[in-house]
Amino acid sequence: MDKFYTLANDGIHEPTTPVHHRDDEYPEDGFTTLWAMQERHFWYRGRHRFLLHALDRHRPRRSGPVAAVDLGGG
Repeated sequence: MDKFYTLANDGIHEPTTPVHHRDDEYPEDGFTTLWAMQERHFWYRGRHRFLLHALDRHRPRRSGPVAAVDLGGG
């Protein structure tokens, strides 16, 4: 792919430099609030419908359940 990612045996591109997680910078109770907001807010509901429709449209028929990770982009 490029110098920043390598292709792992499972077919997933991984960063060549490990990602430093900063969990200590985020209060745990904030995730509960964020999750509740994303379940109700029109923006997230529409975004989730769009993404699920796109996955359904582009994956092979009868391929089983879809597993995906949303890494976020900002």
